[in-house]
Amino acid sequence: MKNRLFHIFLILGLLSCATNEDKNYERVDVEKYYRPSGMIRYFLPEVPGWKNTSFEANCHRKTGIRYLHIENLMESFALDYESALQMQYLFNVSYQNSIVKKNGTVPNLKEEEALFFEALDKIKAGQRVFKKPTFKNVNLIWVDDLLENNSALLRKFMMSEEAMRGRPLLLSMCYSRSDLIKKLRQRNISFEGSRFISFEMFSYFTSNGDRGAREVLDLSYFFTAHQTVNFYYLKNKPRNILGNFRYKKIK
Repeated sequence: MKNRLFHIFLILGLLSCATNEDKNYERVDVEKYYRPSGMIRYFLPEVPGWKNTSFEANCHRKTGIRYLHIENLMESFALDYESALQMQYLFNVSYQNSIVKKNGTVPNLKEEEALFFEALDKIKAGQRVFKKPTFKNVNLIWVDDLLENNSALLRKFMMSEEAMRGRPLLLSMCYSRSDLIKKLRQRNISFEGSRFISFEMFSYFTSNGDRGAREVLDLSYFFTAHQTVNFYYLKNKPRNILGNFRYKKIK
């Protein structure tokens, strides 16, 4: 009897161990396992929707952004600062286009990796979403406050003689590239011939690859010393955009 009870308890113990092992060796989610093998070092953690804001423009963004790890991009793929930012811009535009094509479905990790290396190949080949203006005079216009609160003033300025003296470059910290173009059309603002810098190009890294606490954009790498860049704004000069500008208030 004692031997029989011993065998029963032994079997129950083995079954318990097997159950615990089964729990420890649950099926792995391949999609979650995939990125840490290499991709994760080129991305910063995703920003939750409630935190997707611009501290400088004081706005909440409707579209999410995937921030790339600029330092690691520069080290791994021999990219300079300008190329790394352009890659982040290109990747995010492609990422959002993919969501639209798939009726709101976010790309899975393998699709995301394909978009990443597609963007890298394009950057290496010299392709850009933002093509640097070669005009001698450039009018860099921060449009966020104007679009939200004074679109009539922006509409008037865009048609003014002063605006016509330089190539228009519209900058937004609140809108994605596609959302910015939609907003300009909704406000009936002429933007023919304009180029765009939207929040997809902003980064938490400086040109030296140092990581900071807030997003910045150093535009000194996008213009030459022979160009004159007039920076137009409505209220206050932005503190997170670096470069050699002639600041002018729109009145």
